[in-house]
Amino acid sequence: MIDLVDVSKSYAVKGIRKRVLEGITFSFPPDRNIAIMGPNGAGKSTLLRLISGSEQPDEGRVVRRG
Repeated sequence: MIDLVDVSKSYAVKGIRKRVLEGITFSFPPDRNIAIMGPNGAGKSTLLRLISGSEQPDEGRVVRRG
């Protein structure tokens, strides 16, 4: 199971801080397939990088079990 607890992530874009994810709390159940859909720039790839552990959130935590 994967839990996101109050996760936020931002990037510096042209000297301005752009918040991609803000205060996300969600539990991915172990017995389900989940689709992540959204328009370009919505933060889908950032979310996947946070889940995989290749990036760390600015705030909150990602808990991976199993």
